[in-house]
Amino acid sequence: MIEFELNKVEYDAIFWLFMLFNLIAVAVVRARRERYFSVLLDTALQNRHLVQNLQEEFKQNKPSSVLLTLTYFTSLSALISYFVSKSFNDYAAPLILLLIGLFLLKWIAMYSIVFFTQSRSGIYEHFYNHTVFYQIGGIVMTVVLIFIHFLPDEFQNVAAITLLSIVLILLLLRETLSLFRALKSRVPALYIILYLCTLELLPALLLWHLLVNNL
Repeated sequence: MIEFELNKVEYDAIFWLFMLFNLIAVAVVRARRERYFSVLLDTALQNRHLVQNLQEEFKQNKPSSVLLTLTYFTSLSALISYFVSKSFNDYAAPLILLLIGLFLLKWIAMYSIVFFTQSRSGIYEHFYNHTVFYQIGGIVMTVVLIFIHFLPDEFQNVAAITLLSIVLILLLLRETLSLFRALKSRVPALYIILYLCTLELLPALLLWHLLVNNL
């Protein structure tokens, strides 16, 4: 019993460590860049201004962007952990490493396509779309996950499924917008198909299989 309680405290510490990091990240970005959040929201709502806003207001490799992107991975890892083990903590640590690894793999794939096609148009927009989605999603999910964590057990499952459904819908919307941008910019269809199959559809199918088996 004592060992179980110690483990529970340890795993709770992982979840709250993630949430504390997210809150600190938002506070730091707010203090450093007052207009960052308004530009981020404007970019998400008015997708046609995507590249212009991102180039004029902030770069994706700057600390503010990196911090907010990480909030998405911490939040999503906690959410996936809940569906795997009914705990927001048990698998959060290894899952965040997996998610960051997949993100870096996507980043490498993006720049490889730019190298082979000698064209940036449509490809950078796709990557920027990912980043905008991650940063807004991380902020929203942090608040919702903290709220869900304090709900009674009988309501946690419904709330978590609702949150995951919203994330998946927004994910589909993001991919659709990126696909249209890539086609409009005349990115070769072969590269689009290879990218979608290896870095979008395959991880999504594996995640779906994992969740269905555990649910």
